[in-house]
Amino acid sequence: MDPITQQLFKSTGVNYTDAVWFQGAVTNSTAQGLGVLQLHNNSPTETAWEVPGGVTSISVAVMGSGGGGQNLSNLANTTSFACGGGELVWRNGISVTPGQTLYVHCGSAGDSGVAGSSGIGSKYVSDTSYNETAWTDSAVANYVRASYIRAWVSGSNKFVVYAEGGLNKKNDDTGGGNDAGGRMNAYTYGTLGTEDTDWRHSPGGTGGGRSTQGSNYQAWSRGSGGGGGWTGAGGNGGANNSGQGGGGSGGGSGGGASSNSISGSYGHGGHTFMWGSGDSGSGGGWPNGLGGAGSKTGTGASTTPPDGVGQGGGGARDGWVGPNAMAPLYPGWVRIVWSTSGQTRNFPSTNVGYPG
Repeated sequence: MDPITQQLFKSTGVNYTDAVWFQGAVTNSTAQGLGVLQLHNNSPTETAWEVPGGVTSISVAVMGSGGGGQNLSNLANTTSFACGGGELVWRNGISVTPGQTLYVHCGSAGDSGVAGSSGIGSKYVSDTSYNETAWTDSAVANYVRASYIRAWVSGSNKFVVYAEGGLNKKNDDTGGGNDAGGRMNAYTYGTLGTEDTDWRHSPGGTGGGRSTQGSNYQAWSRGSGGGGGWTGAGGNGGANNSGQGGGGSGGGSGGGASSNSISGSYGHGGHTFMWGSGDSGSGGGWPNGLGGAGSKTGTGASTTPPDGVGQGGGGARDGWVGPNAMAPLYPGWVRIVWSTSGQTRNFPSTNVGYPG
């Protein structure tokens, strides 16, 4: 459902206050019922988003997708390895013009493509093929794990915000996303300001790496990293056969535990919610625990968001699709907020709670 059609679900006179992107957003009945959200699904292709009339300042938060869910091209190394979580980046008080176009990408992940290739789920900001000059003043499909908002200014791209997706490639790279504001600093839209006040980055947790059971597609997986937090990192995944996942910090999610199974959702990193800073997620417990969710509770909102409404960033596992590779349960997300009544709305916790 596009934002125009979604007007049918709103009470008369209610204005949108947020634009959000997450997995399955446009058909999510809970999100539709809130009545104040422009809903967009995550996609490998950018959304050309128009700043609403009367809006001159926005605050934004984005979460990169966790790694996982690809084939390894070398069949001698078919054992799974646990991947890292996505980075969370927020930025406040960004000057915009009503009617201005911003290009929004919400990190995606999937189980197609060979690791290190251009398949779904394989690209992130550290990819050596990264090249802003290939982009244009129109929506493009690129860098599917990263979540970002960009603007076209005087013939070049400027990043409003950028969050790296979880790393993984053929050489067993299991780090969490952590661009640390590199692209934003190099190609800044407006004035970036001071970290921890005007903006902040928080890395995703590190995955537990490759199983020690050898090159066997039935090898147990390690734990995957959790999604980054609002003021701290995601938890690291368990790195031993009976390894406990680490807890998240600063409202981040917990890392997954090592698994004693090759199937199901075992060992997934936890996901962080988009509704502002709250409680950190606990690490997953052996033998098959998922990392705990970040910022689902403790945000000050009157209602706790249900699972599936605005969460993502947890890592999964790479390997051989079918036997042991898994895509993240939820990939990345993007949230843009503005005020229709003159109130201040800033991340991580000023008037940005769950609107339920």
